[in-house]
Amino acid sequence: MRKAVASPLLSAFVMPGVGQLYNGQVRKAGLMVSASSMLFLIFFALLSMKLWAALTTLDMAPKDLSLPMAIMHRVAAGGLGWLGIMAIIGLPLWLYGIIDAYINGRKVDAQQAKTPPETD
Repeated sequence: MRKAVASPLLSAFVMPGVGQLYNGQVRKAGLMVSASSMLFLIFFALLSMKLWAALTTLDMAPKDLSLPMAIMHRVAAGGLGWLGIMAIIGLPLWLYGIIDAYINGRKVDAQQAKTPPETD
């Protein structure tokens, strides 16, 4: 499969930076995978803190709600601004990974088309 097709798909569906690694951009891939991993860790840490706070204050939820709805009510009561911040940081990183992988994949494909295949 051509790198201009495979690398953006890897960055989009696996993790930002994997497409760069596929294109041979090891340093950029390392930075992007590290940034993505840190973002995921922060997201799950915040989510677990919010869920724990919601579960410990579940008695404050309206009594007519089912358990899943009561948990969601308590999570929302604690504020959801952190989700917006995570999206503001994560979405550009994800889009940059896809676009950069595509652009550099095209460059790699063009270079490989110019280079004659090796013969033994």
